[in-house]
Amino acid sequence: MPEGTDTPLSVIAGVGREPEPLVGQGDRKTMHGLPRAAEHALTAAGISANDVWAVSVNLLGDPVNRYEWQQLQRRLWPPEYGQRLAERLPPLQRPAGTFGDTGAAALPLQLALMHARYAHHAQLSRYGFSAAGPSLICEADDIPMRGVICLRPNNNGHRA
Repeated sequence: MPEGTDTPLSVIAGVGREPEPLVGQGDRKTMHGLPRAAEHALTAAGISANDVWAVSVNLLGDPVNRYEWQQLQRRLWPPEYGQRLAERLPPLQRPAGTFGDTGAAALPLQLALMHARYAHHAQLSRYGFSAAGPSLICEADDIPMRGVICLRPNNNGHRA
């Protein structure tokens, strides 16, 4: 929190987790763990995928992980005829692409980066930029479990 305030910029609105028995097989099989975890988090938060303002996904850059991310994209934000990918997806943070494999620090790093994004956007809102919205923090690793946190700006106290 910024100095001199006790109002957090963001709060956890929903959490979802789901087993993923097909880890590393996204290039050959349909994976269900990450999409289902995201759907659980969205339901707990009371929003739809179309309400998501930003996404942080902790998948490394190898092709198998890209397939898992593509499967999540198509399930949450299915394409409409003639629509480009960039038109339907919220902005994406990929910390693993910048920092590499951060191990157990991945989730706290993702939460901190999204919180920083909210803080930056709160400053921009002074100049007429639209308010920040809910975000998804997607955690996928080499273990057969997937987790998603739905974070939302805390509009109490007029901070975001």
